[in-house]
Amino acid sequence: MDCLSEEKLSAYAEGSLSSIERAIIRDHLILCPRCQKKSREFHRLEKELERPVLVPAPAKIRRSVMRQISSDVSYYSSLTALAAAAFVFVVTTLYLVFDFANNSIIRTFQKASVDSGGIVSAIIKAISTTFKWFYSLLNTANIFLKTLLQIDAGVELIAFFSLGFSLMLMFFIYTKLLRKGWKK
Repeated sequence: MDCLSEEKLSAYAEGSLSSIERAIIRDHLILCPRCQKKSREFHRLEKELERPVLVPAPAKIRRSVMRQISSDVSYYSSLTALAAAAFVFVVTTLYLVFDFANNSIIRTFQKASVDSGGIVSAIIKAISTTFKWFYSLLNTANIFLKTLLQIDAGVELIAFFSLGFSLMLMFFIYTKLLRKGWKK
């Protein structure tokens, strides 16, 4: 009787054979002690491979990988985040100082910009649109807090929170850039 190939025994241990092939190999294993031994080894190996032992990576490799991951956060994305936080800070501050919906100076500029056209009109329109969007965002946050937590914080309080958050974010990004030495 010829012994079975290692490929057949491995496939039998994996369970990737048809029912007919499994029956033939099972019958052969009943009669062949050499193939029984190899089959037990393949089954033991298959069980070990099902539950691999996870070994923690050495500290040197972890540090190296983490350094490479953190260096992928580019200089430009940090500057973009800093600019965005600064923008939120400026818009929030101006919102708190000027009531853009009711301020007579802003309304005068808006009316004058409609008549003048050109770049001044575009700037005033962009500022007005930004503040309308920002007010809508603050109002939505207030409605969310009212609905979810029954807290009527008010748009101004949410604006102050936004101001503080943007300041903290700018500080965090700025110190991160300083630690990197402003390198690209």
